[in-house]
Amino acid sequence: MYLYFLPVSTANAPKIGGPLSRAQEALIPSPTHDGGLEHTEAKFLPASTWLEQARTGEIILFPPQFFLLTIVSQFLTPTVPNALTPEILEQQRKQLKQFVKRGGDPPWGEACISPQALIGQLGNGKVVLSLEHPGLDLEKHGRKGIKDFVVLVKFSKEGPREVEIKTRKEIMQDVREDVKKTGTAYSHHLQHLQTKKEKL
Repeated sequence: MYLYFLPVSTANAPKIGGPLSRAQEALIPSPTHDGGLEHTEAKFLPASTWLEQARTGEIILFPPQFFLLTIVSQFLTPTVPNALTPEILEQQRKQLKQFVKRGGDPPWGEACISPQALIGQLGNGKVVLSLEHPGLDLEKHGRKGIKDFVVLVKFSKEGPREVEIKTRKEIMQDVREDVKKTGTAYSHHLQHLQTKKEKL
């Protein structure tokens, strides 16, 4: 995923800023018709709105998309006072760019994510995905993923649903509680905790 910021308009900037409502959508003009071979339309909404639509089942976001939008939504916040003013927009973008440049090992901007199942289905039917794997091809070149977070997701015929982002500490507590509640899954979860002990 690449972060690309569109230019901030100053000529048409609103005099009084405010929250960007869900109804306010930015649409680019439809491209010239190509005879029905392909049709492309881009819709611009706050990251938090895309996440909300994914949670309510209106759209499908795959785990890497959901995770990255969750991170972006912490910085690009349309609900803060005067969020639409150029000054606030530039400030939020600057904070996001600074965040991407820093981080652990590796920095956020250099991480590559190829989710892999860390723990099978919990009692709630969700699968725990690890984000620390960059994929086989990139792993050979020394690339790394994100270790501190995991994704919980239910897979259905339509695609991933009920996606959640949690820290490894949080998921460890969830697994302990799940083991206590689900006697039949005790050995299953215990096996995963033992074999992947160094990762959890």
